[in-house]
Amino acid sequence: MKQFQNLFEVLEYQPTCPLCKSRVMPVAANLNYDENRVIATLTIGNITLVVDCHTNKVLQYSESSNLHQIYTIGSQIAYQVPTGNYNLLKGNNMFRLNMICDKCSKYGYLTQIHVDGGEYQVTGLFLNSESLSVEDGTKLYEIKNVYAVDKTELSIFHQHLSSQRGALDKIEFPLVPLDLQNPMKTIERIKNLIAFL
Repeated sequence: MKQFQNLFEVLEYQPTCPLCKSRVMPVAANLNYDENRVIATLTIGNITLVVDCHTNKVLQYSESSNLHQIYTIGSQIAYQVPTGNYNLLKGNNMFRLNMICDKCSKYGYLTQIHVDGGEYQVTGLFLNSESLSVEDGTKLYEIKNVYAVDKTELSIFHQHLSSQRGALDKIEFPLVPLDLQNPMKTIERIKNLIAFL
């Protein structure tokens, strides 16, 4: 599993989508940069961490309440469900930072963020998984490399059937490297492996 030295490396691991060349952005986390130094404000669930991107030092920590908010829209009631309930505890805490293409959403990666709550320091940054979706005719191939367990998952969606049933085929392999420059090469490599199953 790839380990990053600091949060800046995580944010710049794959800054653009290999398919559409748009910016890869965080999901369920807000990033802000200070003019004097590179800091990031990560809002994950009800926890907000302000982290120096180069030193991994947690500069500020805050926790908001986890109240359910109810909105009435016409005659229907809509609920705002919280994204997660976290508490920064002394010792090791693990959070996730999901980065996805902000245009096509066909590429993304997930990073584990380990924070020592007693020292207020990010102690580990690991590439947990990376995913890519490639269309080929009426099929959509979703490839997910799960580096935490060294495996590749392939889900195949058929355009005319998947809207009713979801993925028709899901196969797991030992880890197959992603070719981000030519994703169809990865698909072809996996198709060749299917013959040996």
